Order: sequence, then C-alpha cells, then structure tokens
Amino acid sequence: MAMACRSYIPKLYTALNYLSFCHAKHLSSLTMADSSIPSPLLGPPEIQQKPTDNNLVNPPMGPTRKSSPNFVSTGNPCLDFFFHVVPYTHAGTLTSRLQLAWKHDPLKALKLVCNLRGVRGTGKSDKEGGINAALWLHENHPKTLACNVDSFAGFGYFKDLLEILFRLLEGPYVRNLWMEDKIDPSGNLISDESKENGSKEIDNVKRVVDRYNNDPDFKFLHDRVSDYFARCLSSDMEVLDSGGDSSKISQASKWWPSLHSSYHRFTLLCETIAKKVFPRDEYPEYQGVEEAVVGQSNLK
Repeated sequence: MAMACRSYIPKLYTALNYLSFCHAKHLSSLTMADSSIPSPLLGPPEIQQKPTDNNLVNPPMGPTRKSSPNFVSTGNPCLDFFFHVVPYTHAGTLTSRLQLAWKHDPLKALKLVCNLRGVRGTGKSDKEGGINAALWLHENHPKTLACNVDSFAGFGYFKDLLEILFRLLEGPYVRNLWMEDKIDPSGNLISDESKENGSKEIDNVKRVVDRYNNDPDFKFLHDRVSDYFARCLSSDMEVLDSGGDSSKISQASKWWPSLHSSYHRFTLLCETIAKKVFPRDEYPEYQGVEEAVVGQSNLK
C-alpha cells in the first residue's frame, strides 16, 4: 500500500507541473497576441477624475415650516405621494402628485390611493382625498376605477361609491357649494324644504339619464356600482334565508340609497339596484307591466 502511495505522488506532482507549464505558455501567447491589439481609447486625464460637488446634480431642497433646509422630493414619486399626501392636502397638490406617481408605477399608485382612503386601520382614513383621487382616476383611467369598485368599497365604505357618482354629476366641490347655499348672510341654516321643489328634482333626473345615455365611461361606472350593490344584497339575502353565518352579511343594505335619499334623487341608483336584485324575468307578476312601473314596484 505504501509503495502504491509513493508511486502515485510523483505522478500527481508531474501532472501539476505540466498544467502549470501549459498555463504559463498560454499566458505568454496571449501577451504576444494582445500586443498587436490597439489599446482602448482613454481620452484626456480629466475625464478619469471623480466628479466633484460642483458637477453633481443636487436634489431640490426647500425650507420646512420652521425654515429648516429639507429635501423637496425623495426622487421616487410614489414615495413622495405617500409622505406628502395626507388628510387636508389640497386637491390640486393631490392630483399633481398622483399623476407623477401613476406615471412612475401605476399599480403602486393605485394601492396608494386605496391606502389614502383606507379605514379600520388599513390606511390614512382620508375621505376627501380618496374621493378626489377617485375622480382623477375616472377622468384619466375610467376603466381602472370601474373595475375596482369592490376594492374602493372594501378600503372605505359602500357610501364612497355613491359619493363618487354624485360628484361626477354635480361637480367635485358640490359639498362646499351646498354648505354655502344652506347658510344665509346672518349665519343661519336655510331649511332644505324651502329650497327643494318638483322642477328641481325633475332636472336632477334628466341630468343623470342624459349622462348615463351619452357618457360611456359614466355608464360603465354606474353599472359596476349597481352590480356590486346588487350582488352583495343578493348574497346577504341568501345568508338570511338559509340561516347562515350572519357575520358574512355585508353593509350593502345599510348604505343602499333609499327611495327618498338625495343619492337616489341624483343618481337613480336605488331603482337600478332594485331591478337587478329582483329581475323582471324571474317574477311573472311583472309581465305586461311598463318598465318604469316595475322599477317603482321594486323600490317599494
């Protein structure tokens, strides 16, 4: 066994020497070959120097509320949106930052919008900011908003969907205008009954019907909202009828616009949802009855 080891070691040593010799010869041939290859262009020595503070692009800076120097931007529009868009942020600032964030990363920007409205510990609980962001989405990416109505209701409330449609019809600042109209010069509240009349309600109905029939983006959103309410209400009724787990019942019945609510008067959602929860084809008593009458019967 010892003789075998002694005979093996010289062979291994010889093999290593041979490999080293081949490697050295290979390097020598490469050096000779490389000498005929032109050297890379280097340019003047100035370009090899590291940039100084004078030629670096400094991030924009500005003062804080206490006049301390501070970076205006993090360099990431989505991160800027998260830190700078908070409750009571001006609507113009919100939309400009949302536009930049969306251009940078649309999916992340959409998540940030949901976080902005998120209640129950899921976000910043900013109702006005969430509604304004949704209005921007409808104007710039209407299908994205319409296809995510369930997420918006999940992070916020069902009522948010009604408010979005209402402001699309009446304007983004309608709440402020209403408050101004309800207060007289003496600072007293004006009764709603003194301002409402039949002709005004007719005008509201005509406005939503005209918008629904002529604006495909609004129609799609209106249909998606009514579909979502109808689906939740139908599921809730099945749970009640079967005696199932009541914790699975949604809050759709709580936020469904009633027949005489302002949301229904401006959006006609109550009628639309009722027709989907109680389809005409599934109820023989509706056969031969005009569609408008069927809608009113469902509401009752």
